Amino acid sequence: TDNSLRELGENEVLVKIHSAPINPSDTYNARGVYGKLGGSTDGHGIGFDGAGEVLKVGKGVDEGLVGKRVAVGQLPFTPGYEGSWRQYLITLKDNLMIYPDDADFDKICSSFVNPITVCTFLHHIEKNKYKAIIQTAASSSLGKMLHRLCLDKDVKIINIVRKDEQVKALEDLGSTHTLNSNSETFKEDLAKAIEELQPTALFDPVGGELSKTILMSMPTFSTLYIYGSLDTAGTFTYNNRELLSKRATLTTVFATDLVKFCTPEELQSYYELVSKDIYEGGKIFGTEVVSTHPLSDFEKAIAEREASASQGKIILKPWE
Repeated sequence: TDNSLRELGENEVLVKIHSAPINPSDTYNARGVYGKLGGSTDGHGIGFDGAGEVLKVGKGVDEGLVGKRVAVGQLPFTPGYEGSWRQYLITLKDNLMIYPDDADFDKICSSFVNPITVCTFLHHIEKNKYKAIIQTAASSSLGKMLHRLCLDKDVKIINIVRKDEQVKALEDLGSTHTLNSNSETFKEDLAKAIEELQPTALFDPVGGELSKTILMSMPTFSTLYIYGSLDTAGTFTYNNRELLSKRATLTTVFATDLVKFCTPEELQSYYELVSKDIYEGGKIFGTEVVSTHPLSDFEKAIAEREASASQGKIILKPWE
């Protein structure tokens, strides 16, 4: 253990990080455009997901955790955020998912950001009894998770992508309603799908005119859940008359919201849902690993992630 590390506080653990994926939010954070993140000991921690082994525990933590393989969720805007792109990480016990001793670090290191975001969507879907939804950026790792979860929960879903090959990929995953937003017939296809399924929730990480086009085509009393801004150059404007006529609701959603919405028991049930699925093969929450890179090559790894975003995860290895 690095002797330069500070002493552990109450409910803290020391984790030796073996794998840390690159999420889109990590790249924004690396460029300093994600927002204010508190708690970093080195000025600007990076990395919201990771996996490793517990080396030491602080007061109030069961000594039995030492040696356990864990996924770490260093979610933004949460207490003690330091970032998982490092060799050693001090974090709170509550930021861990515990896995069996033979769990693969590369496979479990993406247990928080995307899966818990999708679980947050599930919380809204079940609470509001949505029978059908729409999602944009459906070819992303998170989008595929939401698609598979909707199939599992018998929720109808319209997937929006940007390329014909992405339509085919989602159809191979069982999608019956996947639309290419760049198609000349997109608006007509969208209207037809909405008429058939009557979706009343839109989960959107894109923004821009696409978001507005979809929401204004949806039934009255629909809700737009904003969880990203991939269209960084795009803006959209609603006037009050448009929103009033649709009785539409605009809100934001974030992975850390689940902590606020749920009891500790409910939160643990979501963690168990995710960890059990990933360990058993990732039918819903699994993510393909495209490649691995030493942490020192993070700039090259980020460039590769941006070129292969819909294919799976790029993993950083702090000890290579």
